[in-house]
Amino acid sequence: GLFWSPLVCSLLFILLSPSGASLQHSKEEAVRQAVAEAKREAAARVPVTPPESAEFMNRMMAEMWVPFVVPQTLRDNLSAWQGKARLAAPKGWTIELTDFSLGVHSPNMSNFQVFNDSVTGRMQAMECDMDMTSSSMRVVVSGSGPLGDFRATVSGMSMKGKVRVLPM
Repeated sequence: GLFWSPLVCSLLFILLSPSGASLQHSKEEAVRQAVAEAKREAAARVPVTPPESAEFMNRMMAEMWVPFVVPQTLRDNLSAWQGKARLAAPKGWTIELTDFSLGVHSPNMSNFQVFNDSVTGRMQAMECDMDMTSSSMRVVVSGSGPLGDFRATVSGMSMKGKVRVLPM
């Protein structure tokens, strides 16, 4: 019994394990599927419009920034940002977002492109470059920690990157 059990188990393992050809076929199939998926995603990312400067958008954003965009953005997001600041505090610390201003200068947006799904033809996304440099933006955080109370002010922010707008 002690001799035959390991021998039988080894023999069953050898007989039931997949062959080298079977493993090779599985790998090739996985590679084929990955390549097909990558090609599909690449085709879906092909822009259907050339890059557009859309200077009218920057003019409109500049006109609407202070009276509409800033109040709406703060109203919709400030409480969530305050909650994230509180949750980010290390153990033994309290952090509160006490003041937040998006400033008076709107972002500059350029190189707008629309991307459609190659299968359905429906709009998949719109992308653009965004550059926002403002000396009037401000974030004030206050709190307390092991060394006492503190207040930190960050101002004069600069952000650059891509913005991707997805349809609802």
